[in-house]
Amino acid sequence: MITAEFNKLLNALTQLTDLQTKRLEKALKGENPAQIIINVLKQRLVTNPECPHCRSDRIKRNGKLNMMQRYRCNACSKTFNATTTSPLAKLHYKDKWLTYFSGM
Repeated sequence: MITAEFNKLLNALTQLTDLQTKRLEKALKGENPAQIIINVLKQRLVTNPECPHCRSDRIKRNGKLNMMQRYRCNACSKTFNATTTSPLAKLHYKDKWLTYFSGM
């Protein structure tokens, strides 16, 4: 980027609202907060792979839905994902999860 254009950009940044500044920070970090939470929950299944319904360790991957890996249990045939049996199980709007946490 040309230095003059970059300086123009820096000057424009001072005119951003607080909401715009927060959105820019999120974009610059590259990973949205919901993805960070999902990664932590997925790690739970990596370290201790078991069905939340019957506690069997005979599980297999079963596609993805909304950025999340689905699993199927070979013992009870039920499907689940990393949030099943967690407080986030029925919550939609993953981009608002951090707001939910701050309210708890």
